[in-house]
Amino acid sequence: MKHPVRPQSYMEIRNFYTMTVYEKGAEVVRMQHTLLGEEKFQAGMRLYFQRHDGQAVTCDDFVQAMQDASGVDLGQFRRWYDVAGTPVLDCSGEHRDGTFTLRVKQSMNPPFHIPLAVKIGQRQEVLSLRKAEETFSFKVQEKPVPSLLRGFSAPVILNYPYTEGELVHLLGHDDDAFNRWEAAQRLAADIILRKRGAPSPAFLDAMRRVLDDPDPAFAAEVLTLPSETSLAEQIEVVDPDALHASRNALRLAMASALKDKLLAKHASLKVTGPYSPEPDQVGRRTLRNVCLGYLVELGMTLKDLTATQVALGYPATLGVTPSSPVAFQGEGQDSSVVAATLALGWATPPTDPTDSYYFRRGTLQTTADELVLRWPSGAGLVLLPSISLVLYLMAVGSVLDGWITLEQ
Repeated sequence: MKHPVRPQSYMEIRNFYTMTVYEKGAEVVRMQHTLLGEEKFQAGMRLYFQRHDGQAVTCDDFVQAMQDASGVDLGQFRRWYDVAGTPVLDCSGEHRDGTFTLRVKQSMNPPFHIPLAVKIGQRQEVLSLRKAEETFSFKVQEKPVPSLLRGFSAPVILNYPYTEGELVHLLGHDDDAFNRWEAAQRLAADIILRKRGAPSPAFLDAMRRVLDDPDPAFAAEVLTLPSETSLAEQIEVVDPDALHASRNALRLAMASALKDKLLAKHASLKVTGPYSPEPDQVGRRTLRNVCLGYLVELGMTLKDLTATQVALGYPATLGVTPSSPVAFQGEGQDSSVVAATLALGWATPPTDPTDSYYFRRGTLQTTADELVLRWPSGAGLVLLPSISLVLYLMAVGSVLDGWITLEQ
């Protein structure tokens, strides 16, 4: 049920604890920072605390402090607090005689005050949208590929008639991380929803280059395809089986085309030191698991992966084959590692308990006290609440692909 950031009434107070109130509410505050800039926003914060420190305050008190300190009229902006729904921006562009004209039409009536961060050619600015329809002109000699909604400057849905070539250009060359990710999501969604999961060579080349990005966490996000839930929201009549098959077809196509690159990247991202929650290690582990996920699509077990990597000169990883079922008894890392060794058929307990081990085509069975991950052969892994394992699942329904991570 949609509702505004600041509901005017409620049936019970629990209705207030929603993503709209908290996450969209946070985006509304961030938009004020985008509209005002760092200096004026900080001046507004100082005035806000000077006026209201220790008091019970309202959204209006906060916005008024921002307006008074900055001198920017935020009266129209307050509609973000009172009106439900997500604004839609329909944009179009035309390049003629050295001028690029950007037209923006918003869906809200009366219109919202929306910050739209753009970069057209070398000109970068935040457009302040206040009308139902507006036009902006940019002097640029060659036809540009507009970078719109940079940094997700507002929680809106933006439509622009990008071509595949333009999206590939943004993915490969835009200096805004959000727009690069968004370009990848748009490309993947179009392939899944309209091309039955069959990617173009240009898309595959772009994804191959993403694997070389210096930020592994960003690369992992870009390589992660849109979820079936988000894809279903983009179509009127949903065929779950067809959607699932199309998305899996794209994963398989990417895995096949990028196999050598995925193998090399997986080997290079091995973390040899002790576990650390530092961003660099998190990013390396995340991208490594994404690479493994794609390789599993090819039917590669970790035994196959190990043999291939050794042949290519990369360090060996530990192979996994299903064995006999075992129940985890007791608590702690030692009992969990021993039990996992028996259940998955490792020759010896893993030396690095932060490694991830993949399985294919398991079925998850539940009882009141335990979860059982069972393979088609009948072998299974019984997961009790006390174990030190984390189970990740990567498919819809009762048939599962995924991996298990041993935690320190």
